[in-house]
Amino acid sequence: MAYEPAAAWAKLAPSYEAARGREDSLDRLLDWPCQRELIGDIVGKSILDLGCGSGAKAIQLANEGARRVVGLDISRPFIEALQAQPTPPGTSWIHADIVHLSEVTPPTRQRSDVIPLLFPAVRQTRNKSPRASPHPLQPAA
Repeated sequence: MAYEPAAAWAKLAPSYEAARGREDSLDRLLDWPCQRELIGDIVGKSILDLGCGSGAKAIQLANEGARRVVGLDISRPFIEALQAQPTPPGTSWIHADIVHLSEVTPPTRQRSDVIPLLFPAVRQTRNKSPRASPHPLQPAA
């Protein structure tokens, strides 16, 4: 049976945020604090969060002053839940696979200052590269 990332994340979505939010989770203790420090100051910047999952991190970045935050995830349950709740101004959500960015319409085609990409999103691409897109991911000028 072939590995289907969308199906795997659809099954994982309901329990993901509960696991991530645990006091002892690797994400809470190490991954996100390190990523957040590397991202740096985001006030007034545009963020494209590839593999945004439940959107908690994208929402945090928006609340910390990002001008625009676009969250993209392969999991339809994550995106549908995000679209059904109020989120900060300038925040939007897209259901898509990062392997097929060329098929995604704006706002992902707009330049972004910061593009956080989490390891699960990278692993799901296997031998497929998001760099094959006709609109390469480039920092804003």
